[in-house]
Amino acid sequence: FTELIENYPSGLLEAINYTSITTPAGYLSATVYGLVVAVLMTVFAIAAGTRIIAGEEEAGILDLTLAQPVSRPTVALQRFAALATAVLVMVGVFLLAMLAIAAPAQFDTIPVVNFVAMHLHLWAFTVMFGALAFAIGAATGRRSLAWGVAGGVAVLAYAASGIIPQAEGLEWVRDYS
Repeated sequence: FTELIENYPSGLLEAINYTSITTPAGYLSATVYGLVVAVLMTVFAIAAGTRIIAGEEEAGILDLTLAQPVSRPTVALQRFAALATAVLVMVGVFLLAMLAIAAPAQFDTIPVVNFVAMHLHLWAFTVMFGALAFAIGAATGRRSLAWGVAGGVAVLAYAASGIIPQAEGLEWVRDYS
């Protein structure tokens, strides 16, 4: 596997974050946290963010909630807090699972504080895309628009992080992804 990776072009390895895949931290960063889990958590957050307000608006049931003696900002803040808490619980369970398998999977060379930091980063990253979907859905009442914009921004962020900086003169894009 190491020989195969060494034969790949350096630009490709940088684009897919495989420059240090043969180390435990590099493997986790490139595959688990940099792709699989990040994509799954982002899809969850965008789906939940669009459904919180825009989904109920499109279904015609948001009016029932807002007819109660509760303010619109309170409903919005509580629902967003529920989204952030749900993501926090998912990230916490994933952190516990990763710590449980760290020794058998030979990830025990990575300090626990680094695992915690990566999961806090994962939480903030995920909630950011959920917040974007939530804001667009709440502002427009349209799930499809919220999905499209938040999903598009997620894809652009991934491209800006790994693919776009490969073009000569566009290395600066990575800093803004």
